[in-house]
Amino acid sequence: MNIAFQWLLNGKPVKNSERRFVEGSNLQFTAVDRKEDSGDFQCIARDTVTGEEARTATASFNIKWIETGGVILKDPPVMSEIQTSAPVTLRCHIDGHPRPNWQWFRDGIQLTDASHYTFNNKERSLTLKSASPDDNGVYYCCARNAVGNVCSNDNFTLMIIDASFPQPVIRPQDQIVNKKEDALFHCQFTATPLPTQEWLFDNSIIHNSSR
Repeated sequence: MNIAFQWLLNGKPVKNSERRFVEGSNLQFTAVDRKEDSGDFQCIARDTVTGEEARTATASFNIKWIETGGVILKDPPVMSEIQTSAPVTLRCHIDGHPRPNWQWFRDGIQLTDASHYTFNNKERSLTLKSASPDDNGVYYCCARNAVGNVCSNDNFTLMIIDASFPQPVIRPQDQIVNKKEDALFHCQFTATPLPTQEWLFDNSIIHNSSR
C-alpha cells in the first residue's frame, strides 16, 4: 500500500523521540507528559501516489496529575508589613488535575477552626483573621486528588513579635579602657508602651552612685 501516516499535535507535525514516536499508523507513548502531550492529536493518512489524504477527528488525553509546591505569603506582600491583630493570608502552590482538596497545618497540627481561619479552596489560601504571636509557627499544606497525596516542599514560618515585649535596639559592646578612665555603655530598648530599663552587674541591679 502506498499510504503514509502522519500525526499532528495542535496542527503541527509530531516529531519522533524516545518517549513518543510513530509506529505504522499508531502513535506510541512510553511515558505521557502532561505539558508536552497536552492538546489535540490528529492522524493523517496520505496516498503517496495521488497525494490524496484523509484526516481523523482530534483526540486528546485527560491527564491526571498532582505536583508539590511551596507556601508563600500572599497578603501582606512582605513579612515586614505583618502586624499584630491584622489578617495574614498564605497561599499553597500545590496543584493538580483533577483539582485537589487542600488541608493546612501548623507545626504538624491540622487547622480546622473556622472562627480563627478562613479556608479558600478555590484560591488555595489560608487567612488568619487576626494574627498574633500565638499564631507563630511553621505553616504547610497538603493536597489530595485521584493521583495521590503530596505536601508542600517549601513551608512558611510566621514570626510575629509582640509590640509590648521589649526588643533591643542598641546593645552594649565590649570596651577596652584604661584604669580610672571614664567609660559609657550604650543600651536602648523599644516597646509599646516604652519600657523601663535597668542595668545589672553580676546579676545584681546597679544603683546610681557618684562613680
